[in-house]
Amino acid sequence: MGGNNQEGNPMERICPNCRCRIATEDINVSKDIALCRSCGSSFAFSLLERSRLLPDLAEMQCPRYVRIEDDFGQKVIVYRRVSPSVWFLILFTVFWSGMSMWGLYIDPLRQTPVDWKRMLFGIPFLLGTIVLVGAILFGLFGKTVITLENGRGTVFIGIGRLGRTRTFSYSRDSFIVLKDSEIRHKGVPLQGICIRNGQEEFIFGTGLDENSKQYIAALIADEAAKL
Repeated sequence: MGGNNQEGNPMERICPNCRCRIATEDINVSKDIALCRSCGSSFAFSLLERSRLLPDLAEMQCPRYVRIEDDFGQKVIVYRRVSPSVWFLILFTVFWSGMSMWGLYIDPLRQTPVDWKRMLFGIPFLLGTIVLVGAILFGLFGKTVITLENGRGTVFIGIGRLGRTRTFSYSRDSFIVLKDSEIRHKGVPLQGICIRNGQEEFIFGTGLDENSKQYIAALIADEAAKL
């Protein structure tokens, strides 16, 4: 649904649920409350100030990295993108880990007696190599899967069946926007998809590209509006 887009009082804001304008008299800054009379939703005004509204889903195209599936009543959103930086990481790992693993493990094993001290010294380099290989595997094969069904959602991040799963809830009264997260890149907070129910917030997707982040958030909001 759309609201009046004409210029109004600077204090007025747009409701993230129904996109109608919230009148000035329905905003109480001291109590941190904003009320939308069009749909009956209420929000923390401070959250509304720090957040970014979503585009209309009907006006968006599905991004190239996003795939939508319907699985027996569930809506499954799959995000998979191979970052260009993974190729640099592969070259760096081959060079750095190849040199260190040869000097700290392969060469000592060829000696008689085996140089165990050098191998023990190389444990931090071995752990670093494992981390780098893990990052490469995730960069090449990792994915984010969001599953939506009747107000319940899950977010899986990993490779195959190996990874982390988190759960959240959504409804017509949920406040769904893009919001700054606690994760920072070069000192700047990364925005994530924020689903707020009352005082509870669930934020995810800080690693998604901008178009996919907006599309997935708008899709969740669209599913929430159907409940």
